Amino acid sequence: MPGCWWTATRGIPATKKRSPTRKCANAKLAAAGGDLPIAALGSGSDYTPFLQHLGVTTLSIEYHGEDDQLGVYHSNYDSFDHYVRFGDPGFAYGVTEAQTVGHIVLRMADAELLPLQFAAFADTVASYLQELHKLVDDERGNAAELGRLLDQNAFGLAADPTRVVLPPQRETAAPVVDFTPLDAVAARLKRSAQAYDEAYAQVLAGDLKLTAAQRRQVNSLLQGMEQRLTDARGLPGREWFRHFVYAPGRLTGYGVKTLPAVREALDAGRWDEANQYFGPHRRSAGELLRPARGAHRAAEARQPLAAARCEARTASRPPTRHETSGSQLANSCPAMSRKDLNSRALPDGSRMKRVDCSPGVFTNRV
Repeated sequence: MPGCWWTATRGIPATKKRSPTRKCANAKLAAAGGDLPIAALGSGSDYTPFLQHLGVTTLSIEYHGEDDQLGVYHSNYDSFDHYVRFGDPGFAYGVTEAQTVGHIVLRMADAELLPLQFAAFADTVASYLQELHKLVDDERGNAAELGRLLDQNAFGLAADPTRVVLPPQRETAAPVVDFTPLDAVAARLKRSAQAYDEAYAQVLAGDLKLTAAQRRQVNSLLQGMEQRLTDARGLPGREWFRHFVYAPGRLTGYGVKTLPAVREALDAGRWDEANQYFGPHRRSAGELLRPARGAHRAAEARQPLAAARCEARTASRPPTRHETSGSQLANSCPAMSRKDLNSRALPDGSRMKRVDCSPGVFTNRV
């Protein structure tokens, strides 16, 4: 499917963004009519201040994937003349992308109830948390293996006797990290998100009717979700970056780090700092679940906003010294259907298949 990817990693060569295996897996998902995974946003584009500093939900859209254009970006060939002759003669892809963006904006603007979903994001957050589990386990296993090799003088036996090289220093084993509270929050988030999505599906199907006032109040709750993933104090050592789910890594350039406050502390072996952010993630994640749970429970009772308003008051209270709304783990992703985007064909006959947006979850049948 050359040239038809929507990505949130602009500025990085395509060879570094996706492997052929991932491409084939996504192609199979698309052929089966399933939802496609999307990438988390790091940095390197205009969305950075909106997402990472202000907490504005961000969707980055672009088309690429044609290998003959690799190496052009930021080179002497990256010129208007080269673009119109080789990159996009006739501006076919440029027009198609403008139409794509226009369809998305119209879909969001014209929706009576914001087309947002939560279940896929909950699954993705759970996957981020499993990565942290694996990170700690790998650190502990690597330290143990290094210790075993040192005890056996393996580095001395393998050394070149004509070139003296000291063996690596013994590493301290990673301490026990209690992920149980965060695991419990991730499970709760999944249950609450699924419940909300089911209620939303009932509204779409016409089985659940909302008044205009109720829709306005639900939309008001949904519009503030991204801000709840930020914290005014910012990430450790770089206060300008306020998003607690997505941030460019301190040492990875544009590359994204998910759950960055905890992940980068674990990467660097700063165990006390990691534990410092476990508590806020746990407490504030529970707070963020309340608007979705409240809207769902109220919808079932045919009075969605009365209960949602009560839940929102609790969720929107200022964080205490030991709490951070920035680490609250819930958000949503635009649910774009085939009808919404008209499954528009691209100039080469392929069709749009992928969307990337800041919640880092899944598209919905584009």
